Amino acid sequence: MIGAGHVLLEAGRRDDAEAAFDEALEYRDRLVSVLTDAPIVDAAWLAHDLGRGNEYAECLGLWRHMRWTEAAQAIVRGDYRRAADVLEEIGYRPGEAYARLRAAKQLVEEGRRAEADVELQHSLAFWREVDATRYVREGEALLAASA
Repeated sequence: MIGAGHVLLEAGRRDDAEAAFDEALEYRDRLVSVLTDAPIVDAAWLAHDLGRGNEYAECLGLWRHMRWTEAAQAIVRGDYRRAADVLEEIGYRPGEAYARLRAAKQLVEEGRRAEADVELQHSLAFWREVDATRYVREGEALLAASA
């Protein structure tokens, strides 16, 4: 349901993405135990991108002690660098790289180019290593925008 929500949102089908997220929220306090690990973070991105971070944050309440939920809380608050740092500590490299990419975009939008470049370099190093062309292109476009 969460993965489908991301795909639907990317495809411009926001209503369907909202429905997938609604389905996930039916689990409420049990949602974290259903998702476990990386999907907890994925759900945070979906919630944030749908503008429903507060709803998702409520589901995380009982699980505050988990590092995955700490990263998820940072995401729904818009603190992408904190999320990246936590995900780095966990060892979830794709999640860290994505959070750093989003942090870089946020920093570029705020006119904080030097900070954005630091996040971009970390992110791009991973995406290039795994040959993730989409994210490499996105990161390189941000590099050009931050120059």
